[in-house]
Order: sequence, then C-alpha cells, then structure tokens
Amino acid sequence: MRILDLGCSRGLSSIFLAQKYEAEVFAVDLWISSSDNYVRFQKKGVAQRTIPLQLDATKLPFAENFFDAVVSIDSYHYFGNNNTYFEKILKPTLKKGAMVAFAFPGMKKNSMRIFQKK
Repeated sequence: MRILDLGCSRGLSSIFLAQKYEAEVFAVDLWISSSDNYVRFQKKGVAQRTIPLQLDATKLPFAENFFDAVVSIDSYHYFGNNNTYFEKILKPTLKKGAMVAFAFPGMKKNSMRIFQKK
C-alpha cells in the first residue's frame, strides 16, 4: 500500500502508518525539513518505508493513480480550502478506490468521514 501523508509535520502519523500497516508512506510537509524527518524515521526503524519530502502541497509532483490512500491531519485546511485543490491537484494522484481521510482541528463534534475515490 502506498500512502500520502499530506502536511505530515514531524512525521508522527507517517511513522504510525508505516509501523501499523507496513505501508510505503510519502511524508510531505512544506515547513519541516525532510532531513529532520528522515532522522526521526531512522530512529523509529521505518526509514526504508517512509519517504520524507519537503514540498508545497499545491504543487504535488506525483504520477496519476499513484496512491492507495491519502491522510491529512490538521493541515488540509491550509492548502485545500478552495473549490479546485481536491479535484485538480490531489484526486488525480489517487488510484480508483483510494481511501481519503482528513482530520480538521477545532471541531465541536466528531465529523470524521472517510471517502473512497470512485
């Protein structure tokens, strides 16, 4: 399984996904150094399955139909808060049937939904 952890920050969610699901995780964040995340991934024993990338989420360089899933925890609202980001930038990178999970901060009640690309 290939997972995009979009806005991963210090990569804790990436480490979890790599350990729990033995997935190949692309840990993308604009502000955190990929070198710093790589050191963290090495210390946790997931560096072989977790690729740290310091990238702008609005300029994803990935091939079409590349990811089985995308996770974004406490970051999607920074780059995906418009009517075009998901459809034009993110969705093309997802395989048919891909899982999409976004978690947003500051919600008064649990509104987590998981979507699949059809």
